[in-house]
Amino acid sequence: MANIIHYNLKDSEFKYKVNDIEFVFSSELYKNKFISTYEDFTNYQELKLQAKYNILIFAEDMLLISLYKKIEKRGFLVYYKNIELNNDISFTIQLDR
Repeated sequence: MANIIHYNLKDSEFKYKVNDIEFVFSSELYKNKFISTYEDFTNYQELKLQAKYNILIFAEDMLLISLYKKIEKRGFLVYYKNIELNNDISFTIQLDR
């Protein structure tokens, strides 16, 4: 697959799943960039949030989607537990009791 680019993400075979989130990419290049950076990115960003607010914050899903939006320039297609999500996603903080 040399230089294949999908402008319609629903036709793309470039997919990667982390936890319950499946990300769809327009190219293998974008997919590989995401794979090679997401662990360091989420760890570093969580540490920054924890240092700023002085509490434990686990925001991996939110941070993964944020990174995806930074890398994927040709659209947005993400599935959470097989439900298609749009670009306008909101997050809620839930405290475990």
